[in-house]
Amino acid sequence: MKTIAGTVGLKIFLLGFIIFIIGLGCYSYFYSQTYNSIIVSVSKNNKLECGNPNYDIYDLIDNVSGEIVSIYKDIDINQVGKQEVILNVSKNNIVRKVPIIVEVVDTSMPVINLKEEVINVNSNTSYDIYSNILNVTDDFDGSLKYMDSSLVEDNSIGYYTVNGVLNTSIIGSNNIEVKAVDKAGNITTKSFIVNVTSHGKEESIKNVAYSLLGSPYVPGGVSPSGFDCSGFVQYVYSCAGLSVSRSAGTQLYDGYEVNYENIRIGDIIVWGYDSEHITHTAIYVGNGLMIHAANPLEGVVVNQISNWGTLTGVHIVSIRRLS
Repeated sequence: MKTIAGTVGLKIFLLGFIIFIIGLGCYSYFYSQTYNSIIVSVSKNNKLECGNPNYDIYDLIDNVSGEIVSIYKDIDINQVGKQEVILNVSKNNIVRKVPIIVEVVDTSMPVINLKEEVINVNSNTSYDIYSNILNVTDDFDGSLKYMDSSLVEDNSIGYYTVNGVLNTSIIGSNNIEVKAVDKAGNITTKSFIVNVTSHGKEESIKNVAYSLLGSPYVPGGVSPSGFDCSGFVQYVYSCAGLSVSRSAGTQLYDGYEVNYENIRIGDIIVWGYDSEHITHTAIYVGNGLMIHAANPLEGVVVNQISNWGTLTGVHIVSIRRLS
């Protein structure tokens, strides 16, 4: 009887073991099938704006087979670039760690704050164009540092430059451009205008010169009752509170020289054959015109510069500026 009982017990054990193995195999198959079916499809626009910690993971995926129960490994939202997020995804009580790749981007543009959009300065005065820049900042990078444009390389980031040259000896408008590049390569440009206008003395020189049209020419004359060329220049300048020497030859050295291309109202035009043979001086009043004590027949007149030079056979030796 013991032998029969032992045989039955063994058969029951083996049957139970077989059932266990089959069950384990079925569970393993079920587990494997379920585990492998847990898939996360990442969105094509799987980008996060840098510095935004409150993102929704579902905005980064198109589809998930299962339920996202937690984020096992998160990203550094302050680090620009591609990063790995590991999700705990559950399906039929089976949890799989699914990695996905998202990209943290910085698309915010740098901000350039200026004091003024248009600035007016008098000619020959000092003006610092950098003083018009309040600050250059970026939402993520903070304040951007100034960099000389000559030092900028193709891979330079996190800086701003100022492009444009201001020469207050030249009357006119000057466009100054500020360019900012943040560490993500976003670029912002902003411009302002600096208008260089005539100094008050220049307009005074012009007005006095025009008021003396028709005055007679008198050799050695230095007053409205009669002028010679250098006497006229000296008198007009004195009315504007400026001192110049008496003769045409010495007026060649008054003030400082400027190029004819940069001539402006109030400049002294020195005529002659060369620096050793100066024959005449006049005052520039704009639009290619000069006023001068021409000769005993004409007195103080206004002439086109180009026409007068061709008639006299001399040329401009120098343009002199005092104001």
